[in-house]
Amino acid sequence: MTDSFDPYHKWLGIKPKDQPANHYRLLGVELFETDQEVIQNAADQRMRHVRSLQAGANAELSQRLLNEISAARACLSDPQRQQQYDQQLKFSGAPPAAPPSHAPPAHPPPAHAPPASPPTLPPAPPPRSAVVHAAAPAPIRRPPAEQPAVARTPRTAVAKKQSLPLLIWIVVGAVAVCMAGVLMVVFRGQRDVPTVAAGDPAVGDAGQTTAGSTTPLPVPLPRPKKTPKSKKPARPAPTGELKLYPIDTITLKPGEQVHVQLKVHDPEQWKDFAWYSLGPEIPNDTRIDPESGELHWTPPANAIKSYQFSVEARYNQSVDSARFRVELPWARGNLVFDGIGGQTTTLNQELVVPLKLHDDLGDARGVKFQVSGEKVTGATVDAERKFHWRPSNEEDAGQTRYVTIYATDDRGATASQSLSIKVEGKPAGEGEKKEDAKNDGAKSSDSNSGERVK
Repeated sequence: MTDSFDPYHKWLGIKPKDQPANHYRLLGVELFETDQEVIQNAADQRMRHVRSLQAGANAELSQRLLNEISAARACLSDPQRQQQYDQQLKFSGAPPAAPPSHAPPAHPPPAHAPPASPPTLPPAPPPRSAVVHAAAPAPIRRPPAEQPAVARTPRTAVAKKQSLPLLIWIVVGAVAVCMAGVLMVVFRGQRDVPTVAAGDPAVGDAGQTTAGSTTPLPVPLPRPKKTPKSKKPARPAPTGELKLYPIDTITLKPGEQVHVQLKVHDPEQWKDFAWYSLGPEIPNDTRIDPESGELHWTPPANAIKSYQFSVEARYNQSVDSARFRVELPWARGNLVFDGIGGQTTTLNQELVVPLKLHDDLGDARGVKFQVSGEKVTGATVDAERKFHWRPSNEEDAGQTRYVTIYATDDRGATASQSLSIKVEGKPAGEGEKKEDAKNDGAKSSDSNSGERVK
């Protein structure tokens, strides 16, 4: 194989003047062809033909040509990519590709046909940004009988004078169209021009972005970031101590809500610096604005008589907190345990203690219990509100155990009751020690009597 061998010309009929060929010319279809069946059949024919030439010294060129045909096929098979590729051809301003090699030749004009009459005005030069159209076959000339000769009229001075302004206007219009096209591409930021990512099948060998072309696609330039403008000049940070004003107890009527505005000493100094938050003791559904310090709370339908609130204000290491109560006289009262005295039981004997608690409506409803105590295992409260515990560990004998019983009703109100239990019984090992001492005394008396007999 010599360096002058041209596979595009020899195998596909693409002359050097039509190279580099676009995707349509490479597949041998009309420019801007949209029929997918035509594109697929043309690609199959091209690939079968090139594969038949793989044997021999031109194997490398045939493989490269197969890659370019495959890339062109992939690009034109995707409607979105085909549309972007068509726009690229239109914006590039390149001349239209030559007609495919299998296009039928145009009929030559008869030898005896008279020469065509020259036009009265010369055609205007096409603008550089003109849209590329598909090349059409050469027009078939009519027989001489159908084309009567036209008598040529010599130009007069008046005709030349009238054609000159028209030609100037045509040139000016062409220049205006070119400038409008350039400005459109610049201001749109190349949005309509596709960019090529790594691994794109449309990228050919040797870094080509399109089949048969070594010109890289333009990349959109990044837009400059806008710098936000400062609303107001920064103020110096406060240096004093952050201190909250105390909040008095709030009494609500039925249907009212809590709206509290937290205030600090020297508010102008701490404005835009103090940060407000809720403390550890707070009812559910309480909201606070961290910048303004506005607190909002709506009592639930099953509210209790009083609630405890805690709030905080902070800036860096300076922190201050405040507490206040909200009273609801019309709501149900808090849970209250009736007094339970100390209890006494014995080892391995079950202790049963009835529990009594109430609210303003009488017997509390929907109450759940929980028992907590050190070294007290197996203690429970049944559905009848009775406390049960059986001390079965010998270490409990002679000891006093303490337990705490927690109660929570369906409103979230809580109450607690402490209970002391004394466990009577012999400590572990005390009976065995007395029995061993009694046996030792009997043995000593027997030994003394034996000595006397001797």
